Amino acid sequence: MTLAAVVRLLHVWAIRSSLLFDQPVSDAFAYDAWAQRIAAGEWMGHAVFYQAPLYPYVLGTLYASVGRDLLIVRVLQALLGAIACVLLGIAGRRWFSLPVGAVAAIGLAIWPSAVFADGLIQKSVLDTLLLCALLAALATAMDMPRSRWWMLVGVTLGGLALTRENALVFIPLLLIGLLVPIGRTRRLPGGARAAVAFALGVTLVLLPVALRNYLVAGELHLTTAQFGPNVYIGNNPSANGMTAPLRPGRGDAAFEQIDATEIAEHAVGHSLTAGEVSQYWAQRAAAFVTEQPGRWLALMVRKAALLINRVEIGDAEDQYTYAEWSPVLAALNPLLNFGMLVPLAAAGIVLSWPLRRGAVVVLTLAVVYALTVVATFVMARYRHPLLPLLLLFAAAAVVDGFRVVRTRQWRRLVPAAAVALGIAILANWPLVTTATVQAVTHYNMGNVLAQQGKLDAAVAQYNETLRLNPLYPDAHLNLGVALALQGELEAAMQHYARALQLEPDNAEAHAALGNALMKHGDREEAIAQYRDALRVDPTDAETHNNLGVALARDSRLDDAITEFQRAIAAQPRYAEALNNLGSALRAEGRLNEAAAQYRAALQIDPHHAAARRNLEALSALRQSE
Repeated sequence: MTLAAVVRLLHVWAIRSSLLFDQPVSDAFAYDAWAQRIAAGEWMGHAVFYQAPLYPYVLGTLYASVGRDLLIVRVLQALLGAIACVLLGIAGRRWFSLPVGAVAAIGLAIWPSAVFADGLIQKSVLDTLLLCALLAALATAMDMPRSRWWMLVGVTLGGLALTRENALVFIPLLLIGLLVPIGRTRRLPGGARAAVAFALGVTLVLLPVALRNYLVAGELHLTTAQFGPNVYIGNNPSANGMTAPLRPGRGDAAFEQIDATEIAEHAVGHSLTAGEVSQYWAQRAAAFVTEQPGRWLALMVRKAALLINRVEIGDAEDQYTYAEWSPVLAALNPLLNFGMLVPLAAAGIVLSWPLRRGAVVVLTLAVVYALTVVATFVMARYRHPLLPLLLLFAAAAVVDGFRVVRTRQWRRLVPAAAVALGIAILANWPLVTTATVQAVTHYNMGNVLAQQGKLDAAVAQYNETLRLNPLYPDAHLNLGVALALQGELEAAMQHYARALQLEPDNAEAHAALGNALMKHGDREEAIAQYRDALRVDPTDAETHNNLGVALARDSRLDDAITEFQRAIAAQPRYAEALNNLGSALRAEGRLNEAAAQYRAALQIDPHHAAARRNLEALSALRQSE
């Protein structure tokens, strides 16, 4: 535990100078904002949980107790990571041997992806802690099959499901193991009484969440309503095995639920509940599987390969870029990765064969969990819970391998080495590069700097992003936005065009190019770009408004009025669109209607200067008549 704590605390101290230390991005930003609302008293919320709730509630409780201090959060997470190592050691000692438990615990203590994950404002720290707690509780329950231990297994698994939803598959798996003899394998110790205690433990944790979801939304969801979109992201004609936004250019966590809902509702033509949105996306994924089975199978093979690949695929922050600040990661990243862990774990399975009951349980949990990841998409956070499970077998390979070499049992060593070599080739195959992963972190740093108004620094980060991954459409788009703000309109339009070459259905790039073309004086081409943007995303109120402005300047007032009305329909409290609608109506001589729109704009925004001037001018015009 001391080793794990020291390594993690050194890492946290080192990354204090990183740009993203006090500026959470993507999911981290969403969790931080959610926790702040909880600390402010918003405990129930207003909708079905879309993201796993346990981590933000733990974070919110901490904020309510000591205030929002991300250094304190990271220090406490480092200590939780150290506790997880102890729990893994307990499980390894009970299921394998004391040396295996010790080696597994040491492995988790220094594993770079675990050190990195425990230092993020992310739920992965609880994934590791609760999975290791589950393994320790399960090992103890199998050694001492008493109801209280099986209830603890249930409680721990319920907590894990509230931070990593696909852990729900372990519930029926363990119930079957307790109740149903399979072949020559005996049931898990405890039988029906243990099954009842286990089910009670799970229920104690999940039932309050399910009831809360029902009370606020009228639908019963055990944890979240994100299943359908996640399945679709990983199973659709354009999927590549990794995460991708439902709308191009909208990869931030803030847009996930909004986009999933808006696209589904637009497709069916009416509003949907959270459960119906999830069902819509699940049905689209199922349609892809049934209509293109060959393509889907090839995709599944790719996802399986990505699952065991040596590269950690970060979605917002990556451990390779953080190594620039953290000497701990700089030292450990080249040595410890899935490219050596998975082959070593495979060798451990071979050397431990025939497996004892505890090892069978660990292997079953690992295989089932791996299948749930492959069923959706692969990223570092999603596969992270596999780490403790694989470390147990890797530790067994180290301990048993040493014993085999010492006793010269070459017949046992040869097949283990052959299996490890074959899997090592697969696990180290160059499917994705660390540069591609690092590009995402630099892109997010550029976004943070742009939000702070530090445009020169933001441009530098976007250029670094494109050096690492020239085919990154969002980086071209945001670099274009930053350049446009600096007055470099020609360069901005070049990057918008490049973004659209890479991602033709990027609505934000079409809209940004339309804005630039309007400033450049090319109204017709701007109108075409706005229409392309709305073809992709017909719910974008701002683009409807901008298209209306372009049409009004082109004296196409009827069309302009239609666009302003669509903008207001999409965003009823859009004061700028109301003001613009008023001006278009006034140009058509519909003065009473125009006055009503100006007043509506001022009701929403009493400080809207243009609406006030327009209303005053309209009043003066009437008085002069």
